[in-house]
Amino acid sequence: MRAIVVGVGDFGVIHAGVVATSHDFELVALVDADGERAGSVGAEFGVPYYTSLSECLDRQPVDVAVVATPERLHPTHVDECLAGGLHVLVEKPVALDSGAVERMAAAASRAGRQVMPAHILRFLPEVHHLLANTSRIRSVTATRYVPRARRALHARVHPAWMAMIHDVDLVAALLDRHTPLTVRAFERRDDPDDGQPDLCWALIEAPDGPLAFIENHWLLPNEHRYVDSRLSVTTVDEVITLRLPSNALVRQTEHGDEIPSLSLHSEMGSRSTGALAVQLEHFADVVIRGARPLVSLQDAIRDTTIVEAVVASARRGGEPVAVRPVE
Repeated sequence: MRAIVVGVGDFGVIHAGVVATSHDFELVALVDADGERAGSVGAEFGVPYYTSLSECLDRQPVDVAVVATPERLHPTHVDECLAGGLHVLVEKPVALDSGAVERMAAAASRAGRQVMPAHILRFLPEVHHLLANTSRIRSVTATRYVPRARRALHARVHPAWMAMIHDVDLVAALLDRHTPLTVRAFERRDDPDDGQPDLCWALIEAPDGPLAFIENHWLLPNEHRYVDSRLSVTTVDEVITLRLPSNALVRQTEHGDEIPSLSLHSEMGSRSTGALAVQLEHFADVVIRGARPLVSLQDAIRDTTIVEAVVASARRGGEPVAVRPVE
């Protein structure tokens, strides 16, 4: 199937490389508002580039799109792709409000096309095993440390949208989607004049069910770890722990220990490997072979509703916020 990548920033370029080595998709074009950047990446992959999605869809026969533009543009770009008859893999967060995701789901249903959220952690084998083989949960704790240097890159929105949403998605996947929740959250910032916090905590409570505690720290002193993420699940019968990335490969340098996130994305010869490649393969199974998506827009609605509650509660000093069930 003919594929385009919309948005070729840091992560969009990686998506383009994964699509270019796919057995199921042919990378036929790139789209980015920055023509110089789009032209440079297009030359690297030997494909044409466009500075607007509408121009690309007018001139280029396309079947699927990977949308990796800034999150505020996702609803518009997904709508354009659906109107053009495309299936869409859209980066997280799918949108910055749950209503926009609900409208996206309705548009995808009317168009008879698949829109799959790109929650990469769902495609790690250990995470898939955890979600598929865990029941009778009593508590979940998720802790995520992000390099301080990356904060400026993502400070356009609250960090709950950029990092915590990964953990929210995993917690939500462990809980019943039809259960109402209560969220209490707190935030702190080193610089009181800074627009976004660098610390955020959230307590998620299911009535008569599990408690989940999520903490995000944008405080890693360097980028030798892309991220340091830890998840602990306590059930009636066991305690399960997961740390990402693992310490399977450690490079010791004069600047400290570097631990690459090879399980998320790496290359072996001319092939992309890791969760990003598995995600694209699964997307192909969904749009070509009719498989059921591992991650759906209903999941994205739940995730987005919870993050909205986290941000609202944190800005109100921990005031409880109710989260409605998703049907």
